[in-house]
Amino acid sequence: MLKKRLLTAFALIVLTVGIIFFSPPRVFQLAVALLLVAAAWEWMHLAGIKNLFLCLAYSLLIVILFTLAPLAIIMYILFFSVLCWLLILQAIVYYPANVHLWCNKIGLSLLGIAVFIPFATTLVWLKASPLGASLLLYLLLLVWTADTGAYVVGKLWGKHKLVVKVSPGKTIEGACGGMVLSCVISMIYGIFVIAVPGVSWVIWLSLGVVTVVVSILGDLLISMIKRQAGVKNSGRVLPGHGGVLDRIDSLIAASPIFMLIYLTAVAA
Repeated sequence: MLKKRLLTAFALIVLTVGIIFFSPPRVFQLAVALLLVAAAWEWMHLAGIKNLFLCLAYSLLIVILFTLAPLAIIMYILFFSVLCWLLILQAIVYYPANVHLWCNKIGLSLLGIAVFIPFATTLVWLKASPLGASLLLYLLLLVWTADTGAYVVGKLWGKHKLVVKVSPGKTIEGACGGMVLSCVISMIYGIFVIAVPGVSWVIWLSLGVVTVVVSILGDLLISMIKRQAGVKNSGRVLPGHGGVLDRIDSLIAASPIFMLIYLTAVAA
């Protein structure tokens, strides 16, 4: 199982980095659209919708909305995303109270639109920005190192549960370990690779901290929905890893918040 997991992870990293650095904008947008189709399909199954036509229609709706979303209103989309994740935070903190009000077929269908569109739009904007691939890789490194650090530290020293009712395996020690590792990467990458004149290490540290905190919300959201659905993984398409949502859960939450902070604190 470990060998299969490592091989899949290596293949995904190579594929992702290759698409980020070597694909033209249209090809990148197509890749994001395909990712959305797979994620939306799994999302519908977690919502309890198994009908083939409904799953296909919902996936296509997500892609159409993503395609039509104008980059000119990106700030409105990002602020909407902040509001959405604040509400999700409340749902996580008070879980399982009132979970029946939103974790149902209609509620999850609407929530999927609210989290997928800002996520996908952000990826396309980052790719099209002056820093392009470097900025996208920056975001991915923050999320990847946070996930890796949390897993390793949690396994070795984790004792205190983070949100036991939502995800019993996650610990406070693991979350802190992931944040420390990610913030180190953030400052090094921000200062020496992105290297925006006049931007201090404090900005890069803050960007790392906030991005990692929000990425945890994405992880917990998918864990909460899977718990309600009674499944361990969102799918089986990725050997050793589960489904697409299992791999991009942190990124779904982190990407729009990362972009909002970057636009307001770095690129302003």
